[in-house]
Amino acid sequence: MLHSIKVCARDDLFQLREALNANPKKQSQSLTARQLQVIGLVGQGLSNKEIANELKISEGTVKQHIFAIFRLLNVSSRAKLAIASQRLSPESKVKPKRVAAGAQSSFGYSWRLIVAVAISVPELAMAEAVKVIERKNYLDQLRFAVDEMVFALDANSMLLPDGGLLIWFGHPTSHIDDVDRAALLVQSIRSRIEADGVEEFHIGLGISTQAEIVPAQTKVLTAASAFQQALSLARKSSQLTLSLANGLTERLCSASVPWLELRPTARLTSDSIQLRRSDDINLSDHGRAGNKENIYAIGNRASTPIKQSQWGDLSFLKEVFQSVSGGVSQWLCVESWPPSLANSLLDAIAVDATKAGFFPLKLHIPSAKRRDIILGSLLTQVEIAATQYDLSSSKPDSTLDRFLSSLWKISTKAPVVLQVVGIQSLQALKSALGDRGIDRLVGLRVLVLVTDLRDIQKQQTSIRILGPRPDNAVFTRIHTMAEPPLDLLPEGVLVDMQAMVDDLSPAARQVIFAAAQTPEKAFNELLPLVNLPRPVLQGALQELVSVGLILPRDDHYFDFRDALTASAIAQLNKQVVST
Repeated sequence: MLHSIKVCARDDLFQLREALNANPKKQSQSLTARQLQVIGLVGQGLSNKEIANELKISEGTVKQHIFAIFRLLNVSSRAKLAIASQRLSPESKVKPKRVAAGAQSSFGYSWRLIVAVAISVPELAMAEAVKVIERKNYLDQLRFAVDEMVFALDANSMLLPDGGLLIWFGHPTSHIDDVDRAALLVQSIRSRIEADGVEEFHIGLGISTQAEIVPAQTKVLTAASAFQQALSLARKSSQLTLSLANGLTERLCSASVPWLELRPTARLTSDSIQLRRSDDINLSDHGRAGNKENIYAIGNRASTPIKQSQWGDLSFLKEVFQSVSGGVSQWLCVESWPPSLANSLLDAIAVDATKAGFFPLKLHIPSAKRRDIILGSLLTQVEIAATQYDLSSSKPDSTLDRFLSSLWKISTKAPVVLQVVGIQSLQALKSALGDRGIDRLVGLRVLVLVTDLRDIQKQQTSIRILGPRPDNAVFTRIHTMAEPPLDLLPEGVLVDMQAMVDDLSPAARQVIFAAAQTPEKAFNELLPLVNLPRPVLQGALQELVSVGLILPRDDHYFDFRDALTASAIAQLNKQVVST
């Protein structure tokens, strides 16, 4: 057996895989209907109290169910149980309704940016039974390790009939950095394959980013063009030792991701391609007639990024870099509107810090609100990105302790630039760390980069230097930045606004969509038409104000943040009447 198989995944993940026995239907038969309900709600990120309210049972009963489920599935944490829920709670089948000929139906849809990642496992002719078994065991372990990464990065996945995997970002919940999440996932998988020395299995990896029309109210994404292209790229990738992506993926990825351009000849094989830096591009045709789009190979995390920042000179941060290198952490907050600008500037700062000798850690905030899930996701991402460091711990520490201990171990070798990506990632990280975590971070060589929404009165993106403690920044310094003409998003797809709307409660989403469809009317005139109970309506308005989509006026009425915001929200919920 391959020695690398023993090192590839963790013991608790193996135990969970054995418990599921690759047959979720059989396993689910040993669970009661109520236990399956609890598993599904845990998978949605609900707390014990929220599960109790949903099922109309006591919180103590929920705890008893979870204890029994842990024992039956041989899992030891809610995160592992959430992974298992994806296998044990398949989508229920609904009998389709027949629509009468000539009838009219109105339905909503939105343009979404879908980022698909395909893992292709080609069938190989292997004469020795031992090799066949080794390959099967390795693929089982790799798939389960990928499941953990998918959960941490807030993605969705499905098992393919040939043994591969299809993973996608952008539906039903989108993030402002879905393309970067997909790139991190592919880099991590490729690094694992190379470290394990199993290139003879010819595992292919492909990424495709495309704008897709997605019907409203759908939970499962099917028949996406991004899926088909990702699978095609993964099959081509299996002939190489490179992970392939389409042109839109390369264009939307952050500057910290290294790329190579492939120049295919008659056939895309390892003997017929030329590798070129992506800053020296001549477009070439490939694939279907008239389809002009280059194929790119994503570099590994050790490669030097080659995209040039458009944010200009950031040398005023040299003093901050020196302070961190001297042993005092610093928090930098980028404030902007729309939110997409903040992550672009955040990435430029991280690239400059990396050039100054910092170790880059780019973490992505999950959509879950619970502190333990956020910390678990961030810890897993650190372990994915810092495989060259021994971050193991023999002590049964809490997730927060393990997260801070991992940062400390890395910072003893090199100062760390901790780039936390997401809309209002400042609040999310502060909530996850708490006062104790922030205090412990002060003495580490860590530069924390976060984002927040720009104040309505300010007209430009700015960098706010908060010092070692973000809540006690008595003397903050603010640097106003000139916004470059960045083409961050493909035409028709408003990723930053879509991510904000996806994160809203159903009531807040209903209110904001109703107001955006008739922007000529006063916001408050539409509220009686929403048909929500007054307490729910008040909560929805408070939620919209807190995320910055609407602003309260002096007369207790509300307005959209600006005309562009109203127009953008209207674009996210279109209505079509079909015959």
